[in-house]
Amino acid sequence: RFAIASATKPFTATALMLLVRDGRIDLSDPVCRYLRGCPRRWAGIRIANLLDHTSGLADRSPRSVDDRALAEVVSGLKREELLFPPGDDHTYANANYHLAGYIVEQVTGSSWPEFLEARILSPLGLGRTTVDRVPAATERAAVGYMTSLSPDGDRVPVTEAISDLAGHGTPNPNPAGGLISTVGDLHRFARSLDEARVLPPALLRTMWTPTGPGRYGDYGLGWETFPQNGTRVVQHGGGMPGFSSCISLYPREDL
Repeated sequence: RFAIASATKPFTATALMLLVRDGRIDLSDPVCRYLRGCPRRWAGIRIANLLDHTSGLADRSPRSVDDRALAEVVSGLKREELLFPPGDDHTYANANYHLAGYIVEQVTGSSWPEFLEARILSPLGLGRTTVDRVPAATERAAVGYMTSLSPDGDRVPVTEAISDLAGHGTPNPNPAGGLISTVGDLHRFARSLDEARVLPPALLRTMWTPTGPGRYGDYGLGWETFPQNGTRVVQHGGGMPGFSSCISLYPREDL
């Protein structure tokens, strides 16, 4: 089992899209509808702006986020200025998915991990995919290593302390990058999406259609979509100290 880092985002985006399918939210809903004490400058942020990184939210200092509950992280985000008016540009920021996961909790009354387990992981048989800050502490988990921590280039196992020093502070749980998984589970997740067993084709197309202006213009809702070697790839990557991940689907080739 490996830490998949930001390849977690498609799972969180799928959770929001399940709520859209259920009629409990709409992508055009203002986020302030689901938040108490919502800052006035957030009035223009829609749920879709979180999923495609066009909200204007900026990532906060890692040390100020690390190991805090989602509610505390969202409270801190409320004090931050926006980088740009919502919808005017695109800046990739984990803060968008922290807030998206928090909205799942506000709408459902369940925690983000509980909702993920009940609606995605358990129904699809993804028994090796879990929320865990420290993959090395779990059964059969891969250990991440870094090689730049000494003049000799020694391989050093990544710990939480090293992860924080490298600038990967995260809330706990972390809807932007907190899952660990296996190749087999990621394959089952991808196939389940491709076969419309999770979401209807119309919502899947919505997720896989690029929406953002400016930078990262190939980003849809939790996925990137772009041409690659004459075909179309839908994917999301992830990286953190000691780990790198990517989940890619090639719809035309059924891969």
